[in-house]
Amino acid sequence: MNLVSSLRELWSYRRLVKQLAVRDLKARYKVSVLGFFWSLLRPLLTIAVLAVVFSSLLDLQSGSYDVPYYILLLVTYMPWFYFSTALLEGVHSLLSNANLIQKVYSPRTVFPAAVVSANLVNFLFSLVVVIPIIYLLSGAHLSWTILHLPFVIAVHTAFLFGLCLMTSVLNVLYRDTTQIMEFLVFVWFYLSPVLYDVSEVFKKVPDPLQFSLFFLNPMAGILEWYRYAILSSNMRLTANAPVDLEIQRSIVFSAGIPFAILASIVVFIVGFKMHKKLETRAVDAL
Repeated sequence: MNLVSSLRELWSYRRLVKQLAVRDLKARYKVSVLGFFWSLLRPLLTIAVLAVVFSSLLDLQSGSYDVPYYILLLVTYMPWFYFSTALLEGVHSLLSNANLIQKVYSPRTVFPAAVVSANLVNFLFSLVVVIPIIYLLSGAHLSWTILHLPFVIAVHTAFLFGLCLMTSVLNVLYRDTTQIMEFLVFVWFYLSPVLYDVSEVFKKVPDPLQFSLFFLNPMAGILEWYRYAILSSNMRLTANAPVDLEIQRSIVFSAGIPFAILASIVVFIVGFKMHKKLETRAVDAL
């Protein structure tokens, strides 16, 4: 089955994806007092702790944007929280629905799709709350680059969904996939510009070719794209910058973001192909 046929089959089961996503959301907040707000409170509390450490104790400043350092954390930690939470839940999406898979036929891709959809809903609601807070606290304001936001979310989600398709089927066949992914996500967090500005990397690696290698991590380009979409009104002028921002920005926009888009497309396609190739073995192993 080719990619187009797989997508058509998944689309034909979109109601099931919706039902599974709603089920996951209801189960998550069923006996919770704060309900949805836990999905917002958890990352915000984490950001508050990180802000105290990085802004107050270490007195770090942004080299790329004229905003408080905790604003950089706020802009990138929410997308990272969406990514890491959905990915680690997606790894278990087939195993956790083993009874349903064995009883009723449906494309197995609906289960990773439901996990990503549920977390995407949480993420979108959190953005509605967080973005006004960012503008209120930073002094930044809306600009036309906010129109980039739907595109970066789409690229981000495609990359995430492809990874969930791969890891969910591998986790059925090789149960240590969970432990491997937990470790990889932990390392990935520090390799991605969540806690730091890419200008800090550029200070350490001023050679343009070597700096561009940093963006072989697709999440680096995606997170920088989020920052640009939301904070472009407060980008530092090159004359006042601690690094050569012209070179840094040209690499981000000519290499980092395009590579992230390309990687998302490739991972999305490979994820579908791998899932379809291994799903029969995976179902037999459930």
